[in-house]
Amino acid sequence: MDLLRKLHKVSRRERSSTAGAVLILAVIAFLVLILVVSLVIDGGLIYGKRAEVAKAVDAAAIAGINNLSQGEGVAEQLARDLFAANYKMTSRDDRPPDVDVQFSIDGNGNQRVDIAGTVHLRPIFLQVIPEFSVFDVHANAQAQRARLVMSIVLDRSGSMRANGGCIGLPPAVDTFISFFDDNLDRAALVTFASNARLDVPMTRPFRTAIQNAVPRHCNPDYNGFTFFDGGLQIAGQQNAGVVVAPGEQVVKVVVFFTDGLANTFQGT
Repeated sequence: MDLLRKLHKVSRRERSSTAGAVLILAVIAFLVLILVVSLVIDGGLIYGKRAEVAKAVDAAAIAGINNLSQGEGVAEQLARDLFAANYKMTSRDDRPPDVDVQFSIDGNGNQRVDIAGTVHLRPIFLQVIPEFSVFDVHANAQAQRARLVMSIVLDRSGSMRANGGCIGLPPAVDTFISFFDDNLDRAALVTFASNARLDVPMTRPFRTAIQNAVPRHCNPDYNGFTFFDGGLQIAGQQNAGVVVAPGEQVVKVVVFFTDGLANTFQGT
């Protein structure tokens, strides 16, 4: 009987030890599960915010480089405005984002803007750990602007009087050329009706010369037929005549303003 009692006591001690070990393993497994779930949720938050910051710096870079002709101050403010428009702060943001805007000229003389954006996020679960109370999420973007060689081709045919084009075209051209850099870009002006002509040869600066040459009076500036083939030929010649220096990045374009289809060949 004594032996049986001793054996039962040993068995109870073993069961108690096993139950204790299982409890410890269960607690550890539960903690690991919580950690994994926390990492998944907070990781998803950080990944989503990383994509949002990347979109915001891309938009800021495009806005900055597109408006650099208005001055670095204006371009920087517009870049920051576009970042703010594309990144919406939430309760998870510890403080406002940091946005750094830098303008420069690359080795080929092209304008460049570099945007660095950093947001400061408070995770949902991991913030209970002091070292992970705030995550800094970064994104960078760069945009370059090549120099522009542009021939503007304007329709001055008689139909522009009938549809109001002669009234709307001049201010549209004034606004359009203001988007470009008068000191870096080059532009020419070609107009056409029954005949095509070169009004402003390819030049830099160009704004004042083109504004002065744009036909502004419906009568008699706008008359005749639509010989736009001649306008395009002259524009192509102006663009082709620009020699690009080694390493210089240049975009050559023709911008064409018209109200209809061609209806004549070269007049006399």
